[in-house]
Amino acid sequence: MTFINKGHFVLSDFSAYKVRASHSRFINKITQNYMQNKQHLGSEEGYQYIPVDDPSITFTTYDIGVSTAFLCAGFSLITINKQNPKKGLFVFEKADGIEAVADDYFANRLEVKARSYFDHLKALKNMLYAK
Repeated sequence: MTFINKGHFVLSDFSAYKVRASHSRFINKITQNYMQNKQHLGSEEGYQYIPVDDPSITFTTYDIGVSTAFLCAGFSLITINKQNPKKGLFVFEKADGIEAVADDYFANRLEVKARSYFDHLKALKNMLYAK
């Protein structure tokens, strides 16, 4: 019985995927490149720690509609917290005017381009429901 463990893939004699020697070298090269990139991305150089629960730095909401409006207005989405399987917490970088955009959205005074709203909504849903 042969096992080849390559990160997310486990290939064996019982697998639907049969690996030839040439493919094995190809998989090894991909894995090696992935691990080098992972080590590079894991370094702290160029990254900044942002505490997502600090209201002076972030603005959070569970509302996908207002989150879409924020993206249309040019605010930066930091992450989507998906710890609760039934809803996602959208975490935005707090910037001047974000509360005003939220107020205008809920008061039905915010004007955005329809296509932009739809495209951002679709992107948010893809991020929210991606596994």
